[in-house]
Amino acid sequence: MGTTLRSVAEALVILVILLASAIVEADARQMVNPALIEPDAIAPQRLRELMPRALSGDLLASEMVAAHFQAVGTLAEGEYWTTIAAENGSVVHMVNIASLLLLRSEATDDGSRCRRAMFWYERALATASQRERRRLRLRENHADIRDRVRKCLATAASEGH
Repeated sequence: MGTTLRSVAEALVILVILLASAIVEADARQMVNPALIEPDAIAPQRLRELMPRALSGDLLASEMVAAHFQAVGTLAEGEYWTTIAAENGSVVHMVNIASLLLLRSEATDDGSRCRRAMFWYERALATASQRERRRLRLRENHADIRDRVRKCLATAASEGH
């Protein structure tokens, strides 16, 4: 009986140690944000692996590639990969591409970027879960986006585009 109790006690000690180390490891992961060290940049080899997956519809891969090019790529690369992530179903990237298109349309546009921005924003609104809508404040921002699109289209029309 004494040996059994000792074995159980030793097993419990081992279990507590394993559990404590798992908790410490999880806490460390939360405290160290890799984005602060290397903002969304992906190693070239990993990027070459992710890009075909993103183009094949892999949501996570497309979000990672989009974040990479938003952080370290050209504006055109950022727009392209953000659109891929949006097409793959990322609500965050639907909102991002809508915002980017609106910003770029304010410089010079025939209205096509304005219309695409509204398309992506409405798609985000239709696709998002209740939680995503609240987190991204989609309903609250909808009127503002519509006003910006109307102004954008009016400007394009007045400039003869």
